[in-house]
Amino acid sequence: MRWVFSADGPGPEYCKACKAKRGEPTECSDCTRPALLPENERTTDLFLAAQTQWRRDSGGALRGFDYSGVQAAAAMSGIEIDRETFEKLRIVEAEAVEIAREIAKRGH
Repeated sequence: MRWVFSADGPGPEYCKACKAKRGEPTECSDCTRPALLPENERTTDLFLAAQTQWRRDSGGALRGFDYSGVQAAAAMSGIEIDRETFEKLRIVEAEAVEIAREIAKRGH
């Protein structure tokens, strides 16, 4: 999920590296998301639908999702959350929290 939430930041160097990996001369605004394995698409859709449902500590740091809010976002987006999807979401959530910590340490 580093394409959504990069420790390097979404700046020109990140965009340049992404373009080089894809081998495409597209603009960053044209970039949607990388190709995903079909078994990961639902989790990715849920992760993106739930972006307004983050819990933060008193200093503003990400702590994790508000799961009741995630359920609401899923219901409104027509995304079914089964056990596998929820487990994958928790993995992605932990990675996003770690990336946010890395960014905070750098002072971005």
